[in-house]
Amino acid sequence: MPDDAPIVEIPEVVVSPSAPADLPLPLPPPPGDYPDDEMTIEVDGKVFGGWDTVQVVRSCEQMPSSFTISLTERYPGEADEVVIEPGQACKVMMGKDTVLTGYIDRYIPALDARRHTVTIMGRSKTQDLVDCAAIFDTFQISGQTVGQIAVTLAGKYGISVSLPAGEGPVVPQLNLQLGETTWDVIERLCRFAKFLCYDDAEGNIVLRPVSTERHSSGVREGENVISAWPDYGMDQRFSEYQVYPLSVLPLMQAQDAAGGGGLPAPIGQAKDEGVKRLRRRIIILEHSGTGPIEDAARERAEWEQARRLGRSEDVTVSVDSWRDSEGRLWEPNRLADVHIPACQVKDETWIIGDVTFTRGEGGTTARLHLMNPRGFDPQYDPLFSFGWQIRQAAEEGAQRQALEAGGASRISGTGPGV
Repeated sequence: MPDDAPIVEIPEVVVSPSAPADLPLPLPPPPGDYPDDEMTIEVDGKVFGGWDTVQVVRSCEQMPSSFTISLTERYPGEADEVVIEPGQACKVMMGKDTVLTGYIDRYIPALDARRHTVTIMGRSKTQDLVDCAAIFDTFQISGQTVGQIAVTLAGKYGISVSLPAGEGPVVPQLNLQLGETTWDVIERLCRFAKFLCYDDAEGNIVLRPVSTERHSSGVREGENVISAWPDYGMDQRFSEYQVYPLSVLPLMQAQDAAGGGGLPAPIGQAKDEGVKRLRRRIIILEHSGTGPIEDAARERAEWEQARRLGRSEDVTVSVDSWRDSEGRLWEPNRLADVHIPACQVKDETWIIGDVTFTRGEGGTTARLHLMNPRGFDPQYDPLFSFGWQIRQAAEEGAQRQALEAGGASRISGTGPGV
């Protein structure tokens, strides 16, 4: 958008002559900390501002980003004149910074005794990856990196992929299913690569691990915190996590056949010292990856413990500006210092999981959901086409066949060394 593009201010419009004359008109929204932080939306080459209420939501755990705005109808007495139509491309700006690039989803008009208003809702360009079926040429992909596959699939819908941490590992095998969305496929790829997947301000997707980048300032009680809602829980934490390779009954049968009895020891485990009483959680190992099964079981137990611990300590805060101390818009998947002694949070460094920018009767605020970074670590998925037990049985079967074939060749005198 050019810097000198004119901003069309949406005026207050009275559409009913019977409206009481003594009712005061609503006050304009407060300017906020930055005088130029006007929320505008560019549609079809025109830039519109002067909104009554604004809300923009961005997250590092889900797509697409979304916005909801309300404004007064542009033309008095001409309710059928639609300024903005569903399906149009749009760009949402905060001052000179783009915060969302996407499409208008809904145009909802409303009429009361004093004015004609509309509500406009839209989402990032990545909505097509979430809503629509994946487009692919083959049902099975192997030997390509996570980034290469994501670029190909997202590119079918004109979406670019940003890979700040590289393309990720090579995928051993990825099976695609007819009708699943592009987001479904890319989300599986991200679990394999241990990437987060979210969209950027330009409407493209970002694949990267939990970020180590940080805002110049954070949230601090007595400075920029308007309100805070901590959420500390123990109900989803356990004192010990035990991992077994398959269901309990076959294990017990195997023990009995070997002359033992009872439940054998787990092949992987982890403990949460913060849980003081016995709370045991047993997990069936979904896969073993490509390494030793004991390593996979230990990592699975440690992941479960760390993620549950991370998600048991989080806080949602409302701050008095859309920006940090250097004027940068708050961003998901970025570290921020948190110091709110009244909520028992002192000098922590947490990740912003999602941010909601709001302007309305309550002023200009940003709501940040912050959490320990380990709460965002995705679970690893090796992307095998079948369970590790079946794969192991197939490998053992192939070995037996090879041994039997070797024995048969020696008996018949056709094998090597005869």
